[in-house]
Amino acid sequence: YIARDDRPKPVVVLLHGSGCAPDFTTDPDGSLHETSVFQDAIGATLATAHVAIIERPGLDPLAFTADMSMADKQAAFAKASDQCSDEFLDNATQSARVDDAVVAITALSREPWASRIVVA
Repeated sequence: YIARDDRPKPVVVLLHGSGCAPDFTTDPDGSLHETSVFQDAIGATLATAHVAIIERPGLDPLAFTADMSMADKQAAFAKASDQCSDEFLDNATQSARVDDAVVAITALSREPWASRIVVA
C-alpha cells in the first residue's frame, strides 16, 4: 500500500510488528482502511512525505459487510487476529520479513518521487 503524489519527498516505510491482525479492512464499497496505530497519522504525513506500508504475506484484508454492527466488526477483527494462516506463519521469520522489506525499499528508492527512505 502506498499513499503518495508525484512530488519528490521522503518515503516513510511502515513495518508492522508481529502478530497476524489484518493490515487492512474493506468496507462493502471496496474501500480499504489501514488498521495499525499509524492510520490516523498517514493523512497528515502526506503533506511532507509519502507513506508505504509493507503488507505481510498471508494476511488478507478483513471484509466487512453492510449488515455488520460495530460489535460484529470488532469480533471479526479479534477472530482474524487469533487465526494466523499457514502462509503467514511460514513467512513470519525474521529473515523472511527482512527480505520482504529490502525488496520493497529497493523498489521504492528507484522511484523518481522518492527523495529518501525512512523506515518506521
